[in-house]
Amino acid sequence: FGVFCEVEGVEGLIHISEISWEKVSNAASFVTVGDTIDVFVVEKNMTDFKLNLSLKRLQKDPWEIIEEKYPKDKE
Repeated sequence: FGVFCEVEGVEGLIHISEISWEKVSNAASFVTVGDTIDVFVVEKNMTDFKLNLSLKRLQKDPWEIIEEKYPKDKE
């Protein structure tokens, strides 16, 4: 499902689709209990005091790298 974590006392979830740009089968292979990690806040739910978080949004988008490696032909 993902990784549950706490940000300054507020519960957060890093959905498995927000862990990496690559396919993730096991979220536990990326983080372990007690790790301190940097996260990107995707959404704040102030009604339930919960956060939707992302690790992958802190990484470079692989599609940008592809454009750098394979630039469009110039006319």
